[in-house]
Amino acid sequence: MSLKSSVNKPCFMIDHMVVRLGKYLRIIGYDAEWDMGVRTHDLIQRANVTGRFFVTRNTHLAEQYPQVRDGIVLSETDPVLQFRALVDKLGLDTQSGLFSRCIRCNVALDALADKRVAEALVHPNVYRRQDRFFRCPHCGTIFWHGSHVANTCAKLGLQHDDDVEWQPSLEAMVKQLRLYHIKDERILAAMGRIQRHRFIPAAHRSKLTAYGNHPWMIGYDQTISQPFIVAYMTERLKLSKGEKVLEIGTGSGYQAAVLAELCVQVYSIEIIPELADHARTILEQEGYGHVNILTGNGYKGWPEHSPFDAIIATCAPDNIPGALVDQLREGGHMILPVGSQSQRLVLLKKTRNEIQQEDDIAVCFVPMVHACSY
Repeated sequence: MSLKSSVNKPCFMIDHMVVRLGKYLRIIGYDAEWDMGVRTHDLIQRANVTGRFFVTRNTHLAEQYPQVRDGIVLSETDPVLQFRALVDKLGLDTQSGLFSRCIRCNVALDALADKRVAEALVHPNVYRRQDRFFRCPHCGTIFWHGSHVANTCAKLGLQHDDDVEWQPSLEAMVKQLRLYHIKDERILAAMGRIQRHRFIPAAHRSKLTAYGNHPWMIGYDQTISQPFIVAYMTERLKLSKGEKVLEIGTGSGYQAAVLAELCVQVYSIEIIPELADHARTILEQEGYGHVNILTGNGYKGWPEHSPFDAIIATCAPDNIPGALVDQLREGGHMILPVGSQSQRLVLLKKTRNEIQQEDDIAVCFVPMVHACSY
């Protein structure tokens, strides 16, 4: 029997929980990645590059690959025992099988005396059903304690109850990116881990559109870019671990999350204060609190943190801003849409003696503006 056909819903919850934990701990959930079509060879290569270790329920795989065997192998068949074994092997401090310390900071959680503090930070369904919430005094992450194994992820404070309902759409999106010839397994894996729908404000969120291959409204006449464009632009930058990247147009925060998943330092500028606040909140909730966001004019860049190894813009200026070119290091790459009525992606490489420019595919982005009109 194949691994896919043997996965029941509780086991799926364990797999998905591990994927979510991967944002906070240096682990790779083999089973969930395999379900999304990532090859074992590519997973092992990513583990070697990033220094992460595997968590899997596939004991036969562990016997075959030393890199997997050296990680965490959940040999138990019962999902409850798998959960307890994972908690034990990760060395997380628990009380009665529930977390009592922040899994990001290893700091004891504080009980919230007034649960209303959590209302704006968790899913409405979770807020209605939970009586008690906890907060890390160091990073501010909100946790809650679910009472059933089927809500394993909710026990961790990392999964909203409805995330599983979105998973088929997320997996279909990744498969479509492969059909569109996105080759970088790091990007495919990153976009398979990130809950794209969570970055779309609730007022604009729809199960029919959140993972569709098209841009979608996020308010203030702005959009979240279509998944293919996010993947394509990121792939063309050929980023390496540890590089410093400037993003112009934070918007929903989704592109910044993709960059953060690639283990690069992310600096992002958003001119609309409300969207900048939205991005800060959701990035923090999703485990990307280390992304740096500035509310300001993207035309000016962020000179205090320059030079940047790469610059990506998700809004279109009429011409390439000189300040951004100046803030790009020698040998660095920049990709951005350029034009008003007609737009094309432009890829630049800065060398000592010249700026090499390559015109790429036709696109349609919101304009880059000098001032917020809201």
